Amino acid sequence: PLWCESVTGDVATPTQIIAACASGVGCAAGFWRERTRRDLQLKRIEKELNAESLTVRIPVNAAISTARPTARLKDLKSKRRIVAIRGSKEQLSGQVWNLLSMLRRRLAQSQTLVVIVPTDASEKEDWGWDANQMSNSLWLADPLDVDMWIEYFDELLDSSDDKKSSDELCWFALNFKGRSIASGAGEPPKLLELLGQQLQPMDLLDET
Repeated sequence: PLWCESVTGDVATPTQIIAACASGVGCAAGFWRERTRRDLQLKRIEKELNAESLTVRIPVNAAISTARPTARLKDLKSKRRIVAIRGSKEQLSGQVWNLLSMLRRRLAQSQTLVVIVPTDASEKEDWGWDANQMSNSLWLADPLDVDMWIEYFDELLDSSDDKKSSDELCWFALNFKGRSIASGAGEPPKLLELLGQQLQPMDLLDET
């Protein structure tokens, strides 16, 4: 209004003043939304880049070879999808492990590697793994440098808006491009929903 008056000599009316203020508020709100969106995008990209350095031991068909190669998540781009779950023995056994076991063929079909990161040095036998039933677990990768994995999960929890406890079960999922497609804390991943929407099958299952 002052600029209008000093340049044109016209005195701004109350309606013009209100319109100018509303326009300014709208522009400021739009700027703030765009800034927030970009900040979230940059944080997501940073988390994805940090995840690239995490390493795993790749499962192989025991009938062909017993040597299991290691790889960074960065090296698995375009090759495997990733679902990583961190928790204690009590959190990983029962519902989580039973669901993973039930969906193991579907996970292999979608070329998804599940990485289970224990916080208490527990092992897959403690969660319910049966060597006789799942001798070739081509969907289950072992985390290398578990402390580094745990530290990464702690960073994810610290950066979340609701500040989840570091003792909670937490997880994240990456697609073939290494981009985050889902994550959560406090409850197991919704694998059926993920498999139906984000982790669609890439290979046909045999008929047996």
